[in-house]
Amino acid sequence: MKTGNRYDSLKCDILMDCAAVPATDTWTLTDNAGETVTVCCGMTSSGHYVYGYIVYWANGRTSSAQPSSDRGVFRTLRDARLHAIGFFNIYLEYFLPSTQADIKAAEATLLQSKLFN
Repeated sequence: MKTGNRYDSLKCDILMDCAAVPATDTWTLTDNAGETVTVCCGMTSSGHYVYGYIVYWANGRTSSAQPSSDRGVFRTLRDARLHAIGFFNIYLEYFLPSTQADIKAAEATLLQSKLFN
C-alpha cells in the first residue's frame, strides 16, 4: 500500500475546522456491477472546497465520509477532486481491476483538463 497523497500540495495552507457541509457537487468515478466510487464536494462559508466520498465495495460493504475540512481545504473544485483521487490511489490495490482503471482514467481526465483551460 502506498503512503501519502501525491496531491497534498494542493491543500490551502489555512487552519479551518468546519463541520460537514452539504455536498453541492457529486462526481461518480465508476459505477459498475461490482463497485461504485463517488466524490462529493461542498463549499465552505469562506468559499473554499472540501470533499467527501462514498464507496460501495464489491464485498457489499460501504465506506463514506461527508465533505469536511478533515481531508483538507482547497481553492478549486478541481483541486479537491484531484486530492480525492490521490486518496483513492493510496488504497488502489483494494479496488477491483475495472475500478482501478476508472480511477486512473478520471485522474488523467482532470490532469488533461488543465492543459486546455
